[in-house]
Amino acid sequence: MALFFCVALMMFAAANVDGQCQGHCVVDTDGGIEGEMLTVTNQFAEGKSNPTDLSAFKNFAHSPTGSKFYGKGENWDDKGVKTIVEVLSFPEETPPVEYRIIDANGTQLCFSGTPEMPALDCISKTATKIMSGIKLGSGSNVLEVDAYADVEGWDNDPSDKDAATVHVMAANCVPVAIISEGKDPSGHDRVDTLLIGSYKVGITDPGVFDVPQVCKK
Repeated sequence: MALFFCVALMMFAAANVDGQCQGHCVVDTDGGIEGEMLTVTNQFAEGKSNPTDLSAFKNFAHSPTGSKFYGKGENWDDKGVKTIVEVLSFPEETPPVEYRIIDANGTQLCFSGTPEMPALDCISKTATKIMSGIKLGSGSNVLEVDAYADVEGWDNDPSDKDAATVHVMAANCVPVAIISEGKDPSGHDRVDTLLIGSYKVGITDPGVFDVPQVCKK
């Protein structure tokens, strides 16, 4: 766990976010947010941990209302195969949909499925603050965070039952990390870890939320 916190600290760049945390922490997303994101999914079956997915998004964007998510970066599957991937997630559409666009030897392919990217705009009222003033790092290189625990998963997959989630938040409700444990569609235990860095308020290019033509075919 200490190593995880150190990684989170190295990835994180503090930002000046307006707004106060009253009661449970609410992220200021009035102008949308963007930055960098690392996501890791581990599946546990037959007593073994099986890394099933790792994505490093050098660019991610979260719309002001939390209804849209965009990420672009590199993805590694459970066999270590790397692909360039873009993710567009629309959890509030009817029905909710997520597009994954990959580059296959110069050809773009689009796959659609159930949204799994996290909502970063709030922490559920059912969450409990479990630790305050945790200092990540040492000496002058310290980031102080609070941790909240919830019994609901952070993604939008209805198959994730009995999930538990820990949110790690810096001052002014800046999200640093989310760790979620639940079940995958096969009933195996699943842990999702998400690290957030270079966080800032505002969307540089709103066009990233436009569905590309390859996904409209």
